[in-house]
Amino acid sequence: GMNFTTDKLRSLVRKWQTLIEAHVDVKTTDNYSLRMFCIGFTKRRPNQVKRTCYAQSSQVRQ
Repeated sequence: GMNFTTDKLRSLVRKWQTLIEAHVDVKTTDNYSLRMFCIGFTKRRPNQVKRTCYAQSSQVRQ
């Protein structure tokens, strides 16, 4: 069968969660330029009653 790459798997939006993405351009001391990417999802707390765990837009900064 076919498999997803790891970056595709991490970029899939899961139901009832908020996807949070960030990127930053970094210049190292030896003058290399790097672009760093980070992907995160909100997570339900252990004793949470609600089914969803969305982040408010004010909590997610661009």
